[in-house]
Amino acid sequence: MRVNGGATVEFILKEGSNSSFSRSTTGLLSEGISTISGQGSLNLMGQSGVSGGGSLSLSAQGLHAVGTNGPGIGTKTISIDGGKVTAAGGGTGAGMQASAVYQKGR
Repeated sequence: MRVNGGATVEFILKEGSNSSFSRSTTGLLSEGISTISGQGSLNLMGQSGVSGGGSLSLSAQGLHAVGTNGPGIGTKTISIDGGKVTAAGGGTGAGMQASAVYQKGR
């Protein structure tokens, strides 16, 4: 998946599978909620630029985010609650540096 700067990135998440991203947008995640239905999707919005790569996966335990260092999408909170994904921006936009599992309902 390749995304030009300033675009909205949509990941189709299937339980038990990974959705990779690369060269997505720079800057913070916009605070907001995306509805999961069917296979589910997560929209990430940011400013133009180039980011590191990584992956997102959805399981019964929640959303799993893995990323690389480098400029790009910074994240503070990604949560699933009541069928919705909440993504709150934070940090300096230094990529999704740490692997993390965000449990449903948190």
